[in-house]
Amino acid sequence: MKYTLVIAALLASCNAFAGDYFVGMARATPGEAYFDFPTAEHVRNDNSPAAYIFTGGYNWSDSLGLELGYGHFGTWTGTDPTPGSALHGSLSTRVTYAAATSSMALGEHFSLYGKAGLAGNHESFGAYTRTSVHPMVGFGGSYGLTEHVSARLGFDYFGSTKLGTQQKVSLGLAYKF
Repeated sequence: MKYTLVIAALLASCNAFAGDYFVGMARATPGEAYFDFPTAEHVRNDNSPAAYIFTGGYNWSDSLGLELGYGHFGTWTGTDPTPGSALHGSLSTRVTYAAATSSMALGEHFSLYGKAGLAGNHESFGAYTRTSVHPMVGFGGSYGLTEHVSARLGFDYFGSTKLGTQQKVSLGLAYKF
């Protein structure tokens, strides 16, 4: 609900913009986390946190643009299954990125898009925190529901880090001003 209110506030405050600005919100695949404990290895996470990607940007033409994004991928938790063990782990990840975009219309309502840029991966595992920058790529399709609203299905690869690979499939909506 909190994210819906943020998007609604952005839409309300940006109605004065004219042109090809856009904002979007998508639900992304959560991924998996595995934990290695001294007495048990490759323990799956206890939960599947919700993952979201928020985007905004500007299209200079029908085929070239810039996209900025923030992905909040949640916190995975894991507990050592060994009887009597109190060991517990948690892993939080998020990403920010900037990418050049290109799109190609395939009819009146449908288009394909691709993007390439840089992603900052932010990870926290207990006391360990790290931010690393990696090249990112993405691609997908967009279907125009109305003049301003489109549905998007995409895949983004944000790079590999010491704690894993950040890649997401997402489904969401975009609003063009």
